[in-house]
Amino acid sequence: MDLKQRLFIGCLGALAPILVNLYVVDFQTVLPNVLPLEALSYAVRLVALCLSACLVVYLNSDEARPVKLFQLGVMAPAMLTSMLNGAAIANKTPSAAPPAAPAHTWLLVPEANAQPSPSPPAEAPVLDCTKQQDPSVSQQILKGLVGISPGNQWFVVVGSNPTVPEAVADADAINQKYPGKYQPRICGPTAVPNSPYRVVIGQYMTYADATKLKNDAIAAGLPSDSWLWNPFATTQ
Repeated sequence: MDLKQRLFIGCLGALAPILVNLYVVDFQTVLPNVLPLEALSYAVRLVALCLSACLVVYLNSDEARPVKLFQLGVMAPAMLTSMLNGAAIANKTPSAAPPAAPAHTWLLVPEANAQPSPSPPAEAPVLDCTKQQDPSVSQQILKGLVGISPGNQWFVVVGSNPTVPEAVADADAINQKYPGKYQPRICGPTAVPNSPYRVVIGQYMTYADATKLKNDAIAAGLPSDSWLWNPFATTQ
C-alpha cells in the first residue's frame, strides 16, 4: 500500500470525530449565526485536524492494515477536539457559581437625611440585553478556530421590577444617590414568562470584572442581593 492510499484511509478516519463533534457540539456553539471570519477560521480548524491525522499516519510508516490506519486517523483529531471543547467549557464556566437571582423585587429609596445632587433621569428606553455585541476580529477567530465564545457576556443586576416605571424609579434613585458613579440601564424582559425588567449597572463584562463591580457596588451601599446575570447562558 503506497503513501497516498494510507493517507486517504487516515483522512477517512479523521472524518469520524469531526462529524460527530459537528453534530453534537458545533451546531449549537460555533455555527449558529456564524460570521464570515468565524466560518473561515472554522474551516482552518477542520483542515488542521485532518492534517494532524495525516501526520500520525505518516509517522507510523510501518503500519499497512486499513483498520489500523483508520484508527490512527481517528486518534489525533479526537484528542485535539476533546482538548478544544474542554478549553471552550472552561472559558464559559466562572470560577465560582453566581448566586441565584432573588425572587423579590425592590425599590431603591434614598435615605431621608441625604441631600442628593441633581442629576439627569435615567434613560427611559428599555434595552434588549439578549442581543450580543458584535465580536471583534480576534473574538471571531477564537470562536471559529477553537470554539471559544466571547467572555464579556455578564451583567451586574441591582434590582428587578415587574414594570418599566418601577425600574426607571430605581435607576433614577441610583443616579441621585450616586451621581456620576454608576450608569444604570434597564434590560427588557427575556423570552421566559414573567421575566422582569432588570436594572443593571454594568453590561457586557467579563465574569471577573462584573464580580469586582458587584462587590464594589454592595460595599458602596447598593443592595446586598445584587447578582450577576448572563442572558446568553441562562433562562432567567
